[in-house]
Amino acid sequence: MTKLLDAHEITYSFGTGNVTVKGFDYVKNGPGSMIPGMNHLIIHTDQPKGTFVNVLFEPKTKLSDSLTYDITAWSLPYAYGLEGIASETKIQGVKVTPIFAPNTSQENTYAYITDWNGMNDARFLSDILQHGIRVRFAENPFTLNGKEYARGSLIIAKGDNSPKLFNETLITIANTHQKYLRATKTGMVEKGNDLGSSYVKMIQAPKVAMLFGDATSSLSAGETWHFFENELNYPITQINPNQIDRQQLSQFNVLIAPEGDPSVFMDESTKSIIQEWISNGGKLIAIGASASGFTTDQGYALKVKNIDKDKEEGAEEVHEHPHIKYNEQEREYIKHSITGAIFRCNVDHTHPLAFGYTGDYFTLKLSADGYECFSDASNVVTLPEKPELIAGFAGCEALKKQPKTLVIGQENIGNGCIIYMIDNPLFRGFWENGKLFMANALFLSNQ
Repeated sequence: MTKLLDAHEITYSFGTGNVTVKGFDYVKNGPGSMIPGMNHLIIHTDQPKGTFVNVLFEPKTKLSDSLTYDITAWSLPYAYGLEGIASETKIQGVKVTPIFAPNTSQENTYAYITDWNGMNDARFLSDILQHGIRVRFAENPFTLNGKEYARGSLIIAKGDNSPKLFNETLITIANTHQKYLRATKTGMVEKGNDLGSSYVKMIQAPKVAMLFGDATSSLSAGETWHFFENELNYPITQINPNQIDRQQLSQFNVLIAPEGDPSVFMDESTKSIIQEWISNGGKLIAIGASASGFTTDQGYALKVKNIDKDKEEGAEEVHEHPHIKYNEQEREYIKHSITGAIFRCNVDHTHPLAFGYTGDYFTLKLSADGYECFSDASNVVTLPEKPELIAGFAGCEALKKQPKTLVIGQENIGNGCIIYMIDNPLFRGFWENGKLFMANALFLSNQ
């Protein structure tokens, strides 16, 4: 967040911990309060770019007309997954410069432990994996040396690595990423599973391919490519969806299908190759519209939500209804559309896809597509029975498809899996709070 503010020359300060701030609570979507301390940003609108600040942080977008081609919500606290208060009172803050204390090699260390809750952690993991350092992660929370560790915490054990990698390379990389490592001289915990437990799993470095070509959206493929090369700094190979074969897929254990034409996965030959690859341990990540190529019609678990079939058929014909004027047809169409609105989601925090997240998740929904929650697979992020539209525009008919629908889920097939990301977490690279889901899908899920 501070990097974004610095780039746009927006000034900010940090809290002092001696005043209670009241106002609109972004998470509660209503009145709330907090005491801003040194880890809280204070961003005033009373500055030269105050109008811009208002636009970036406006909780509920004000639309003069819902007929728009673009997204209708972008409030940064939701995009970054941050708690926040919008206050009408000016709060005094202080300028501080965070100081990082470099890690040093510790004698008689059994393992180093570090947390997992953001993209900086993902970049750190990406870096050490590419240097050949072996890393484990905890599936359950545990307490060690009086410190509580959450699910997803990374564990780099001395016994898994060579002395040079453990004592020199690891420390250097951690300091480069300003990642604090906690040393432990024992793998026996006070609470939870010991570090040698089967619930502490080894992370296999993924070999990633992405579909790229005429059958994929150039925008979605570009977003994914940018994420790997510029944000995660992890290698990715592009392959043509029309030229998939067994030998080619055998070189990878992760395949990403960006938004695109789902029919490419319905060709019997391609379908057979992909199903065999998944069963043998492959992990397919289907983003947005590409997920519709893996529905129950094709033998998978993903099921399209079907509300009152007769009404839906009638809705499709409404554009040709003689009582609707030509110049009103577009406005009638948007009743069935969601072009970019924020919804509150429920999260299964015990699933590796959700490690690092706490509380609810706010998704940027980019289409009206609705898929039923799984009955025999993992529902990781879902919309509740009464979906809460936080900000932006969603057509009245589109809203009828959203109750109890899937946002992110995982279907296990043989030794592999399909991860469905119905709402694209990499959209335009700005929905920061969704990016950790992609990192979890790559590194932690189905290990």
